[in-house]
Amino acid sequence: ALGESKGQNSSSSSSSSNNKNHTSSLSDYFPTFMWVVRDFTLKLEKNGREIDDHEYLEDALKLQQTNDNEINTRNDIRKTLSQYFKSRDCTTL
Repeated sequence: ALGESKGQNSSSSSSSSNNKNHTSSLSDYFPTFMWVVRDFTLKLEKNGREIDDHEYLEDALKLQQTNDNEINTRNDIRKTLSQYFKSRDCTTL
């Protein structure tokens, strides 16, 4: 069983490597991602210091370490946005 698992991992990592190359080449054609936040109560702060819109976006796209399925689904969205949109920005209204 361990050998089977190891074989699956090596083919999976090869597939993962091909997928990353494909994603990287696709991201060259994607437009700039602009996230417009309309939240009148939002305070752009991190650890008690004021941050700009772009830093807020990048912080929101950081993966959260968890075993929770709902958060893992959100992490998948974060990964996709980060992979496909290399150029991204945020603005608040």
